[in-house]
Amino acid sequence: MRRFRVGWRLFVVVAVTPLVYVLIQYPVRRWETITTANILRNLGFRGLPTVLDTSILVVPYHHASFWVTLTPSCSALAPALAVTCLASMMPRATSRRFLAIGAAIVAVVVGNFVRISSSVVVGLYAGRSSLVLFHDWVGSMIGFAFTLGGFILMLWILLPARAEAPVPSLVTEGAA
Repeated sequence: MRRFRVGWRLFVVVAVTPLVYVLIQYPVRRWETITTANILRNLGFRGLPTVLDTSILVVPYHHASFWVTLTPSCSALAPALAVTCLASMMPRATSRRFLAIGAAIVAVVVGNFVRISSSVVVGLYAGRSSLVLFHDWVGSMIGFAFTLGGFILMLWILLPARAEAPVPSLVTEGAA
């Protein structure tokens, strides 16, 4: 029966996750685009006059204007869903699991805002080609770090503390 439940859960995750991704990726990207522009405006950066769909018009200080488009691969949705899928394979559903998933998703989303915002700031000061270079190299490392960090945070919350963990017995039953 346990194998059936694990197999069923795996089937649901594999079948539902791509469907969820396709259905909500556009609204999530739109929200991420608007939020990124608002974060940078609230931090005092000028040169972000227009948000259109999933793009931000960037007017750099000393370069020609250009559009920054948040593509599906730049969104935090895929790593957030990946962390959620991994957590759904844990043996028992507890309130601790929901806390762990929530914390991991927050880490992934906040990290992605840092990545996108820092790329746009580089573009504001150094132009389009610098933004692309920064996004591709430093942004990839930041993306890896926040995804891994969210996963480690999830495990830290999910796994029992040393005091809670059962102590393995070195002596087996029936051994003399």
